[in-house]
Formats: sequence, structure tokens, C-alpha cells
Amino acid sequence: MYYGTARKPTEKILKASFWIPMANSLTSIYAALTVFTFLGHISFKLNLSIDEISGQGMDLAFVAYPGLLDQLAWSNFFSIIFFLMLVTLGVDSVFGNFDYYQTMISDLFPIILKTMRREYYCAILTCFCFVCSLTFTNRAGFYTFGMFDELSCGVSLLFCLLMELILVGWMFGIDKLDILLQKRTGENIPQIVKYICMGFIPIFTSIMIILNLIGEFSAAKATARDWPWWITTLGRSLFVVPICLGLFLGSCKNYGARKDIYDLIEKQYGIRFNNANYMDKTYVEVEAKGEGESHIELAAAAKENAAE
Repeated sequence: MYYGTARKPTEKILKASFWIPMANSLTSIYAALTVFTFLGHISFKLNLSIDEISGQGMDLAFVAYPGLLDQLAWSNFFSIIFFLMLVTLGVDSVFGNFDYYQTMISDLFPIILKTMRREYYCAILTCFCFVCSLTFTNRAGFYTFGMFDELSCGVSLLFCLLMELILVGWMFGIDKLDILLQKRTGENIPQIVKYICMGFIPIFTSIMIILNLIGEFSAAKATARDWPWWITTLGRSLFVVPICLGLFLGSCKNYGARKDIYDLIEKQYGIRFNNANYMDKTYVEVEAKGEGESHIELAAAAKENAAE
């Protein structure tokens, strides 16, 4: 939601939502081909199995890739380019995450920007993030980084994806999202994409989550990590429990979240959905006379959409 606010209101979305994941996946495949080709070459040259030389995480970035670059001509030049790439990639990621947290906190507590300038607010938040990051630089920093790297990705991201699909596809309704998209940008979500988002991807994601959890709590994985079982449980709970709690509270009619989202849609798009259930995509056009005044509901638009 916060990243979407950077887009122009009428900017096309469907093409970008296809080509960006496609470019990301192709880049990952290209990087994987490069790394595993190099690992296969080293395995052949040293007569070792892949399991003995392959690495992941920091080993991949600071052992495997430098070893690959050392085999090239002009290795010093390519090493400089590679590590500059790592620095710029990290800074770019920090900018994206920092902007998200900054906007989220200021939206939750508007009094912050009313009592101080944005520059001071950013400086305080930056210092707080810097102090938290020092946990990765002490003697147990590698251990802390390993827990953060594994527990904040993988199953946690898959679970976030599953909850997003449930929220948009089933609780809100992907047909309603299609109507909003058509009204704002003139695009329509293909029917096959709706079926995939509501059926195939949730089932596939659920299977991946189950298999990953079985692997995470297996004896072999626990031995390789050398972590107590409660660390994995606590780490996953810190991501899963807040998401489930927010989804539950948002689905409660008495909590008011549904009313808020439909009021927001009415304010921005000028339509009012009949939110009886996720399959009901009927709506009425509304015309705002002015702030604080009543709205005119066009029943003809509701009948026309109901007939469709």
C-alpha cells in the first residue's frame, strides 16, 4: 500500500505486475546458473562434492563470488565492481524499508509530524535503526545475523503471501479489485489470473509452507543450525501471530475495519460496494456534494452492475 502511493493514480499496473516479477525471476535464474556453474567447475578441479564447497548467505557473497571473480581476467576490477554493487544494493534496500517504516509510523501517530520537523523525525528514526543494527557487529553478530536471515525470510514470506491472497482474493474479493482497477486505469484482471490467485497459488503456497516447516523442525536441520527448538518457534511466531491477529481483527464487523475500507474506497473512487460477501460485486455510484455533506446514490448504476 505504501509503495503503491508512489505511482500515478492512472498509471497502468497489469503490465508492470507481469514484467517486474518476470525480470526478477530471470535475474535469479541467471545468477543461479552463474554460481552453480562456478561451483561445478571448482568441484571438478578439486575433486570434491558440491555439498562440500557450496554455500549460502554470507558464504555465497563473500566466498563463492570472490572465488569466481578471482578466476577471471582483470579480477581486481571486477571485484571492485562486484562489491560496489553489493553496497549500492544494500543502500537501495535500506531506503525502501526505511521509507516504509517512516510512513507507517507517521500515519499511525500523526502527532509526530505535528510536534517536530520531518528532518528531526528521520534523524531520530535513523539513530534508532543504527543502534539496533549494532547487534550484528558484536561477538555474537554472526549468530544473530543467521537467525535474522533465516527466520525473517522463507516460511515467513510465504505466510505473508498466503494471508495477502486470502485477504484480497477471498475476504475483500478480487472482482471488487478488478472494478477498482478498471475504474482508475481502464484495465481488467484476466479471468485466468483470478482463478490462479484464488485457487492455485494459495494451495501451492500452503503446501510449500507445510513442507518448509517439516524441514525446519527436522532433526537434521536442528543439528546443522545448532539452535534450540524454541528459538525457531519464537522466531516464526513473531511474524505469524501479528499477521493472524490483524487479519482476524480486520474481519470482525464490530471492529470497524470493513467500514473504514469501504468508506475509503467511496472517498477515492466515488463508488459504494455492497459488502455482504466477497462474491457480491454490485455497487452504486456516489457523487460527493462537498466535504461533510450527503452523497447522491445512483440506483441505476447499481441495477446495471447487478445485471452484469
